[in-house]
Amino acid sequence: MVGHDVIICGAGPAGSTAAYHLARGGQRVLIIDRMTFPRRKACAGALTPKARKLIPFDIEHLIKASFSRMSIGNGKGAIAACCSGGRVAFMTERAELDAFLLEQAVASGAEAALGVGVRRVGHREDGVFVLLNDGSEFEARFLIGADGANSIVNRQLGLNDRRESGFAIEATVPNETDPEMLFDFGNPPGGYCWVFPKGDTLNLGVYTSRPRLAEPRTQLRELIRRVCPDGTTPVSRPIGFPVGFGGQHYHVESDRAFLVGDAAGFADMLLGEGIYYALRSGKAVADAILAEPAAAGEAYERACAPIRRDLGSCAASARWFNRFPRLGWAFLSLRSTRYALMKGFSAGLTLREVKSSPLRVVRSRHLYT
Repeated sequence: MVGHDVIICGAGPAGSTAAYHLARGGQRVLIIDRMTFPRRKACAGALTPKARKLIPFDIEHLIKASFSRMSIGNGKGAIAACCSGGRVAFMTERAELDAFLLEQAVASGAEAALGVGVRRVGHREDGVFVLLNDGSEFEARFLIGADGANSIVNRQLGLNDRRESGFAIEATVPNETDPEMLFDFGNPPGGYCWVFPKGDTLNLGVYTSRPRLAEPRTQLRELIRRVCPDGTTPVSRPIGFPVGFGGQHYHVESDRAFLVGDAAGFADMLLGEGIYYALRSGKAVADAILAEPAAAGEAYERACAPIRRDLGSCAASARWFNRFPRLGWAFLSLRSTRYALMKGFSAGLTLREVKSSPLRVVRSRHLYT
């Protein structure tokens, strides 16, 4: 049994971000993941400006494309949304992004145990323990569950029993037509189709905030046929993945074990975006442990309060939009609405911040970035 200050299960953006900050703060950190890196990760790979701001090192070499303009559709037609002077999305490949974030964490002093899964986690009188599938056992003062929407840490410790899930499926195809970045909210119910250009390739996918998607591969094939020339075939096999919601209900009730990212349900129900909240919660839990080790749970609970408010606002917006799609489309069709959203997102604001004062967003020139 080897002792550490912090064990992190999951080496995605949330886990690697926490490991990076904790290791730089002098903590003995072990980050565990059942996969070896780089590994394919089912994710569209789009970074919002607010997410990019949370990455404390240069990632310019990972960005395939960036956009100040997109199309928003309703299944029958599309309208343009633009933001002069700013960017609303930066396209990356998740395999490259995750590998780079983990590399930075290890370079800062974190240890990594890759290619072996977690069998069991639990509390001990003076900390926590993690038992791996190969029989290795580790103990630490703190445990961070960063192991995704199907988190083993959450299942075994019951840290957020009100978590929900959505579903998405994606594929990558050659970029032969060079379309615009697109969100098409016409189909499926409770979600949208997306088209994300990334230089030589297109990332295409279908997302729903509901737990299941009816005939997901059929819907994805129909999207590919609609966007691409006849005969276009994916360059990688389609892959589906769950998206973790319900983070607005997550409260920190343990002084030793914490959830971050999708494991906590920290994803935006309206758009399914989770990288921003993964990065934000990863840094927040690291800051809590470093600043108040004797009361890390209380410190992280305070840090989660604004995240819960943001996610609650996203969930309310998603439910309203999905219940009244025609009214939602009419709202998006307003030029002032699109302008406020694009300008706010390019400035790194959350949906809740944009909604709370849309006129301030429209009138504030300094929000351009």
